[in-house]
Amino acid sequence: MSPFFTIDFWKDQYGNMASVVGLVISLVGFFITIVGVTKAKNSAEQAKEISNNLLHQLGTRLFLGNIGEAIRLLNDLRADCRSKSWERAIYHGEHLQRLLISLIESPYLIQVEQTQITSAIDDLTLLLRRIESDIDKSKTTQLTSAHKRFFGIYQNSSST
Repeated sequence: MSPFFTIDFWKDQYGNMASVVGLVISLVGFFITIVGVTKAKNSAEQAKEISNNLLHQLGTRLFLGNIGEAIRLLNDLRADCRSKSWERAIYHGEHLQRLLISLIESPYLIQVEQTQITSAIDDLTLLLRRIESDIDKSKTTQLTSAHKRFFGIYQNSSST
């Protein structure tokens, strides 16, 4: 046996031990990585769930706020009609109409409620057209009487 054989044997044995130690370290590192990825995945899922819950709560509050605003506008419209403040009635009616249109597609409404809101929008449209028509007729009547007064004054002054 040569002395080189014994040196090669020890080199190979140390090399084998280093390979085994490297394998063990790699396996431990792989395990730690898997645990970290799993924790990150769970954390991401929890964050997603929390954000979805917050979005749902925010959407619900916004929806309820819009319903409250619609009720307020409807009460204002009713009061404007009772006091014959037609321009304000049109303003409140158009604002209510836009708000109801935005509510139709809400995921918080069932089909029957969406149909009722659509019907309310149609009724509101007819009401606003009627108010605008009455305002136009009133202005025409006022203009006609003003013209008659003007021309009556003009005719009286020219005949004297």
